[in-house]
Amino acid sequence: MCQSMKKLLLIAYHFPPDAEVGGIRAAKFAKYLPEFGYEPYVLTIKEKNIRQKDENRLKDVSEIKIFRAALWPNIMEILLMLRNLIFLRTVIKGSGSGSNTTDFYHPPEVNPPGPIRAGNTSGLAYHIKRFLDSILELPDKMIGWLIPAVWKGYWLIKKEGIEIVLTSSPPLTVGIIGLVLSKLTGVKLVTDLRDPLELHKRKHESRRTILSDTIEKWIEKKIMYGSGKIISTTIQYTELLRSCYPELPTDKFCTISNGFDSSDYNLSDTNNDESDSFILTYLGTFYHGRTPKEFLEAISQLCKENIIPIDKLKVNLIGDVCYAEGIPVEELIKKCNLNGCINISNKIPYKESLVQMRKAVVLLLFAPEQYYAIPAKAYEYLFAKRYILCFAKDGATADLIRKTKSGIVVDPYNVRVIKDAVKKLYLFWESRKKLTIDKDLLLYERRELTRRLSQILDA
Repeated sequence: MCQSMKKLLLIAYHFPPDAEVGGIRAAKFAKYLPEFGYEPYVLTIKEKNIRQKDENRLKDVSEIKIFRAALWPNIMEILLMLRNLIFLRTVIKGSGSGSNTTDFYHPPEVNPPGPIRAGNTSGLAYHIKRFLDSILELPDKMIGWLIPAVWKGYWLIKKEGIEIVLTSSPPLTVGIIGLVLSKLTGVKLVTDLRDPLELHKRKHESRRTILSDTIEKWIEKKIMYGSGKIISTTIQYTELLRSCYPELPTDKFCTISNGFDSSDYNLSDTNNDESDSFILTYLGTFYHGRTPKEFLEAISQLCKENIIPIDKLKVNLIGDVCYAEGIPVEELIKKCNLNGCINISNKIPYKESLVQMRKAVVLLLFAPEQYYAIPAKAYEYLFAKRYILCFAKDGATADLIRKTKSGIVVDPYNVRVIKDAVKKLYLFWESRKKLTIDKDLLLYERRELTRRLSQILDA
């Protein structure tokens, strides 16, 4: 690489070959930054700590220098390991003294079910557990990466003469690592927020306390003040941050949306414009209020009314989709009498997911409670040029679909409205009119988004 290139340390918990969607944004920045005068050094976790891998993603970053730091157990995990070790020794000791070993596999419940009463031992145990859960994994379960990553990052900055640190969050631990390194070395810090921080609002009440919420807010504030620039993925969230920190310069907060990389697509992939099946496909995870319940009820009614022949209907649910709000999706399917036309699949490699998008007639996008965020897959849906049925209330995702005229936005909880939208799409498809869109989407190309990043870094 050219000697005049500026050196940048990109810190990302999720990075190839990690299969998590959160790793794509950082990988694409790393891929294209050299075109704009920046030599990226990537700091991420060791491969043995990656839960699910997609080796194909490494092709994008084969020329990038990647450094990996160990992920230590956090304090809560250490305590659980000690508890299990003590329990195991008790089992071994008990089995040697002639006790009935069967009992050891059914230890008594520490917190028996039922209401917690004041002065009750179980109530005290519950509050102690809640306090420990809220404090010992602050700000998140990845806090064990803090010390190893700071150590490795400090070494890299000093050895390579790195000038800028760019962090990709969540998890919030990554933001803390960047802040500490900036304070220790004096390098400039740029914080990229793939999703809104406000971690405490996502946690279940049983894992939160007033103290933990206060600490998390304090950490977030320190990151905001310590960063030279704060990048978010939607205009809505950028404006929220400006309103939350009116004392900071407004130009400190800027927006770089997510996007797609056209080089990932094989545009000759088979599409289903002439298919005999009306194919609706969802790729992603059912969480944060996402559920196919109302959608399944809507298409069930359409089939019962013979508006859509069930033998022409095919729905693909791909990803972490076996449960929605704690309910097995299979149960929802049986309840709606849709057995046979709904296909549930586990996660598939990234490139294969892009192929499945091209094979669909309609792509399903669930974003019911995300005013400030847009699912990253929405941009890949756009480039697949398939009509999008978006389940969202007013907010960033709904605005994107309307702005690009790429689909229909429906109230995620209104069966009648969903039914009308699916009927409209089906009748349009049955008439053999194309449902594809032809909007110029250059604005969302990963290369162009990285160009915008480089301009922010230059500043």
